[in-house]
Amino acid sequence: MARQNHSCITITNIALSEFNPPFLATPAAQTFDAHNRSLRFPAHTPALAAVLRDATHIARLLQAASTSGSGCAKLASSAVHDTFILLGFRLQALSPLVARPSLAASFTAGTLAMPCKEGGSLEERAASVGLVAFVASFLWGGGCGRLTSGPLRWVEEAARDVITSCLPLSRNGMDDESVALGELLLWMLFVGVSSGVFEVRYASGGWVAVKTGEVMRSLGLVDADWESVTSVLERFPWIDALHGRKGRVHWERSKVLF
Repeated sequence: MARQNHSCITITNIALSEFNPPFLATPAAQTFDAHNRSLRFPAHTPALAAVLRDATHIARLLQAASTSGSGCAKLASSAVHDTFILLGFRLQALSPLVARPSLAASFTAGTLAMPCKEGGSLEERAASVGLVAFVASFLWGGGCGRLTSGPLRWVEEAARDVITSCLPLSRNGMDDESVALGELLLWMLFVGVSSGVFEVRYASGGWVAVKTGEVMRSLGLVDADWESVTSVLERFPWIDALHGRKGRVHWERSKVLF
Protein backbone atom coordinates (compact mmCIF):
# COMPACT_ATOMS: atom_id res chain seq x y z
CA MET A 1 0.00 0.00 0.00
CA ALA A 2 1.39 3.38 -0.95
CA ARG A 3 2.19 5.87 1.77
CA GLN A 4 -0.55 8.30 2.54
CA ASN A 5 -1.08 11.14 4.95
CA HIS A 6 -3.74 10.43 7.54
CA SER A 7 -4.35 12.80 10.45
CA CYS A 8 -0.94 14.43 10.00
CA ILE A 9 0.94 11.14 10.54
CA THR A 10 2.47 9.14 7.71
CA ILE A 11 1.39 5.54 7.99
CA THR A 12 1.53 2.36 5.95
CA ASN A 13 0.61 -1.28 6.42
CA ILE A 14 0.49 -3.32 9.59
CA ALA A 15 -1.68 -6.30 10.45
CA LEU A 16 -4.98 -5.38 12.07
CA SER A 17 -4.19 -7.99 14.71
CA GLU A 18 -1.75 -5.47 16.23
CA PHE A 19 -4.81 -3.71 17.65
CA ASN A 20 -6.64 -6.79 18.86
CA PRO A 21 -7.07 -7.61 22.59
CA PRO A 22 -5.65 -8.44 24.97
CA PHE A 23 -4.02 -5.03 25.44
CA LEU A 24 -3.66 -5.39 29.18
CA ALA A 25 -0.90 -7.99 28.92
CA THR A 26 1.31 -5.69 26.88
CA PRO A 27 4.28 -3.71 28.26
CA ALA A 28 2.57 -0.46 27.25
CA ALA A 29 -0.53 -1.28 29.25
CA GLN A 30 1.55 -2.36 32.23
CA THR A 31 3.43 0.93 32.07
CA PHE A 32 0.11 2.79 32.08
CA ASP A 33 -0.98 0.89 35.19
CA ALA A 34 2.32 1.64 36.93
CA HIS A 35 2.09 5.38 36.25
CA ASN A 36 -1.62 5.72 36.94
CA ARG A 37 -2.28 3.24 39.72
CA SER A 38 -3.63 6.05 41.91
CA LEU A 39 -6.45 6.96 39.52
CA ARG A 40 -9.72 5.99 41.17
CA PHE A 41 -12.40 4.43 38.98
CA PRO A 42 -15.49 3.03 40.75
CA ALA A 43 -15.74 -0.74 40.80
CA HIS A 44 -18.86 -0.64 38.64
CA THR A 45 -17.06 1.12 35.76
CA PRO A 46 -13.98 -0.99 34.99
CA ALA A 47 -14.73 -0.69 31.27
CA LEU A 48 -13.92 3.04 31.20
CA ALA A 49 -10.53 2.39 32.77
CA ALA A 50 -10.02 -0.32 30.13
CA VAL A 51 -10.81 2.14 27.31
CA LEU A 52 -8.25 4.56 28.76
CA ARG A 53 -5.65 1.79 28.97
CA ASP A 54 -6.36 0.62 25.42
CA ALA A 55 -6.24 4.16 24.03
CA THR A 56 -2.91 4.72 25.79
CA HIS A 57 -1.53 1.53 24.28
CA ILE A 58 -2.74 2.50 20.79
CA ALA A 59 -1.23 5.96 21.21
CA ARG A 60 2.13 4.40 22.00
CA LEU A 61 1.94 2.18 18.94
CA LEU A 62 1.21 5.23 16.80
CA GLN A 63 3.91 7.27 18.52
CA ALA A 64 6.47 4.55 17.83
CA ALA A 65 5.30 4.14 14.24
CA SER A 66 5.58 7.88 13.60
CA THR A 67 9.08 8.18 15.05
CA SER A 68 11.76 8.25 12.38
CA GLY A 69 14.36 5.52 12.80
CA SER A 70 12.37 3.70 15.47
CA GLY A 71 12.40 0.48 13.45
CA CYS A 72 8.72 -0.07 14.28
CA ALA A 73 6.29 -1.25 11.66
CA LYS A 74 4.06 1.41 10.15
CA LEU A 75 0.32 1.33 10.70
CA ALA A 76 -2.36 0.78 8.07
CA SER A 77 -4.75 3.70 7.76
CA SER A 78 -7.72 1.30 7.67
CA ALA A 79 -6.61 -0.33 10.93
CA VAL A 80 -6.16 3.05 12.60
CA HIS A 81 -9.55 4.29 11.40
CA ASP A 82 -11.38 1.12 12.44
CA THR A 83 -9.70 1.16 15.83
CA PHE A 84 -10.75 4.71 16.60
CA ILE A 85 -14.30 4.06 15.43
CA LEU A 86 -14.46 1.15 17.88
CA LEU A 87 -12.98 3.27 20.67
CA GLY A 88 -15.64 5.87 19.96
CA PHE A 89 -18.44 3.32 20.22
CA ARG A 90 -17.04 1.98 23.48
CA LEU A 91 -16.78 5.47 24.90
CA GLN A 92 -20.27 6.33 23.70
CA ALA A 93 -21.71 3.45 25.69
CA LEU A 94 -19.76 4.24 28.86
CA SER A 95 -19.47 8.00 29.18
CA PRO A 96 -20.55 9.38 32.57
CA LEU A 97 -20.56 12.98 31.32
CA VAL A 98 -23.54 15.09 32.24
CA ALA A 99 -24.70 17.58 29.63
CA ARG A 100 -26.21 20.88 30.69
CA PRO A 101 -29.99 20.95 30.09
CA SER A 102 -29.73 23.76 27.53
CA LEU A 103 -27.37 21.68 25.43
CA ALA A 104 -28.87 18.28 26.12
CA ALA A 105 -32.23 19.47 24.79
CA SER A 106 -30.68 20.17 21.40
CA PHE A 107 -28.95 16.81 21.13
CA THR A 108 -31.85 14.82 19.77
CA ALA A 109 -31.64 11.40 18.18
CA GLY A 110 -29.63 11.64 15.02
CA THR A 111 -27.59 14.65 16.11
CA LEU A 112 -25.77 13.21 19.12
CA ALA A 113 -25.65 9.62 20.27
CA MET A 114 -23.47 10.18 23.34
CA PRO A 115 -25.53 9.32 26.43
CA CYS A 116 -25.19 11.51 29.50
CA LYS A 117 -25.42 9.63 32.77
CA GLU A 118 -25.95 11.18 36.16
CA GLY A 119 -23.04 10.89 38.54
CA GLY A 120 -19.57 9.73 37.68
CA SER A 121 -16.42 10.44 39.64
CA LEU A 122 -14.14 13.33 38.72
CA GLU A 123 -11.66 10.81 37.34
CA GLU A 124 -14.33 9.23 35.14
CA ARG A 125 -15.53 12.56 33.82
CA ALA A 126 -12.03 13.90 33.15
CA ALA A 127 -11.02 10.67 31.42
CA SER A 128 -14.18 10.75 29.29
CA VAL A 129 -13.57 14.34 28.16
CA GLY A 130 -9.95 13.59 27.30
CA LEU A 131 -10.85 10.41 25.43
CA VAL A 132 -13.53 12.18 23.38
CA ALA A 133 -10.94 14.80 22.42
CA PHE A 134 -8.33 12.14 21.64
CA VAL A 135 -10.68 10.18 19.38
CA ALA A 136 -11.93 13.39 17.76
CA SER A 137 -8.39 14.36 16.82
CA PHE A 138 -8.40 11.39 14.43
CA LEU A 139 -11.98 11.38 13.22
CA TRP A 140 -12.36 15.11 12.63
CA GLY A 141 -9.67 17.67 11.99
CA GLY A 142 -6.73 15.44 12.86
CA GLY A 143 -5.34 17.98 15.30
CA CYS A 144 -4.72 20.32 12.36
CA GLY A 145 -7.45 22.84 13.09
CA ARG A 146 -10.24 23.84 15.45
CA LEU A 147 -13.38 21.72 15.45
CA THR A 148 -16.35 24.01 15.07
CA SER A 149 -19.19 21.47 14.97
CA GLY A 150 -21.98 22.39 17.37
CA PRO A 151 -22.40 18.90 18.90
CA LEU A 152 -18.92 19.13 20.46
CA ARG A 153 -19.68 22.28 22.43
CA TRP A 154 -20.90 20.15 25.31
CA VAL A 155 -17.47 18.51 25.61
CA GLU A 156 -15.83 21.83 26.43
CA GLU A 157 -18.61 22.66 28.88
CA ALA A 158 -18.20 19.27 30.55
CA ALA A 159 -14.45 19.87 30.83
CA ARG A 160 -15.02 23.25 32.46
CA ASP A 161 -17.44 21.69 34.95
CA VAL A 162 -14.96 18.91 35.76
CA ILE A 163 -11.98 21.16 36.32
CA THR A 164 -13.99 23.68 38.32
CA SER A 165 -15.03 20.84 40.62
CA CYS A 166 -11.42 19.69 41.02
CA LEU A 167 -9.58 22.96 41.52
CA PRO A 168 -7.89 24.32 43.44
CA LEU A 169 -5.67 21.33 44.12
CA SER A 170 -3.38 21.60 47.11
CA ARG A 171 0.05 22.93 46.20
CA ASN A 172 1.71 21.31 49.19
CA GLY A 173 1.66 17.77 50.44
CA MET A 174 -0.34 16.30 47.55
CA ASP A 175 -0.87 12.59 48.01
CA ASP A 176 -0.59 10.06 45.19
CA GLU A 177 -4.30 10.29 44.36
CA SER A 178 -4.17 14.09 44.07
CA VAL A 179 -1.08 13.95 41.86
CA ALA A 180 -2.70 11.31 39.64
CA LEU A 181 -5.86 13.42 39.31
CA GLY A 182 -3.80 16.53 38.56
CA GLU A 183 -1.90 14.73 35.81
CA LEU A 184 -5.17 13.46 34.35
CA LEU A 185 -6.54 17.03 34.31
CA LEU A 186 -3.36 18.29 32.67
CA TRP A 187 -3.69 15.71 29.90
CA MET A 188 -7.40 16.49 29.48
CA LEU A 189 -6.60 20.18 28.97
CA PHE A 190 -3.71 19.65 26.56
CA VAL A 191 -5.37 16.97 24.43
CA GLY A 192 -8.53 19.08 24.30
CA VAL A 193 -6.57 22.05 22.98
CA SER A 194 -4.42 19.98 20.61
CA SER A 195 -7.43 18.23 19.08
CA GLY A 196 -9.26 21.50 18.49
CA VAL A 197 -12.13 20.59 20.82
CA PHE A 198 -11.35 23.42 23.28
CA GLU A 199 -11.24 27.03 22.22
CA VAL A 200 -8.45 28.98 23.93
CA ARG A 201 -8.47 32.74 24.48
CA TYR A 202 -5.08 33.77 25.78
CA ALA A 203 -5.37 37.55 25.57
CA SER A 204 -8.64 37.66 27.51
CA GLY A 205 -7.59 35.06 30.08
CA GLY A 206 -9.96 32.34 28.89
CA TRP A 207 -10.69 29.48 31.26
CA VAL A 208 -8.58 26.88 29.43
CA ALA A 209 -5.37 28.91 29.71
CA VAL A 210 -6.08 29.97 33.29
CA LYS A 211 -6.87 26.43 34.46
CA THR A 212 -3.81 25.07 32.67
CA GLY A 213 -1.72 27.47 34.75
CA GLU A 214 -3.45 26.37 37.96
CA VAL A 215 -2.87 22.68 37.27
CA MET A 216 0.76 23.30 36.33
CA ARG A 217 1.33 25.14 39.61
CA SER A 218 -0.35 22.38 41.59
CA LEU A 219 1.90 19.75 40.00
CA GLY A 220 5.06 21.78 40.53
CA LEU A 221 5.64 22.15 36.79
CA VAL A 222 5.91 25.94 36.70
CA ASP A 223 9.63 25.87 35.94
CA ALA A 224 9.56 22.61 33.97
CA ASP A 225 10.59 22.47 30.33
CA TRP A 226 8.33 21.15 27.58
CA GLU A 227 10.01 17.74 27.61
CA SER A 228 9.11 17.32 31.28
CA VAL A 229 5.51 18.29 30.59
CA THR A 230 5.40 15.87 27.66
CA SER A 231 6.63 13.05 29.89
CA VAL A 232 3.48 13.53 31.98
CA LEU A 233 1.16 13.78 28.98
CA GLU A 234 2.58 10.59 27.45
CA ARG A 235 1.35 8.58 30.42
CA PHE A 236 -2.06 8.99 28.78
CA PRO A 237 -3.23 8.81 25.15
CA TRP A 238 -0.89 11.36 23.57
CA ILE A 239 0.93 11.25 20.24
CA ASP A 240 3.63 13.85 19.92
CA ALA A 241 3.55 13.81 16.11
CA LEU A 242 -0.16 14.66 16.22
CA HIS A 243 -0.63 16.69 19.39
CA GLY A 244 2.85 18.00 20.18
CA ARG A 245 2.99 21.12 18.02
CA LYS A 246 -0.27 22.64 19.24
CA GLY A 247 0.40 21.38 22.75
CA ARG A 248 3.72 23.17 22.90
CA VAL A 249 2.19 26.39 21.59
CA HIS A 250 -0.46 26.15 24.32
CA TRP A 251 2.22 25.57 26.96
CA GLU A 252 4.28 28.54 25.78
CA ARG A 253 1.31 30.90 25.61
CA SER A 254 -0.09 29.77 28.95
CA LYS A 255 3.22 30.12 30.82
CA VAL A 256 2.53 33.75 31.63
CA LEU A 257 -0.37 32.52 33.77
CA PHE A 258 1.70 29.99 35.72
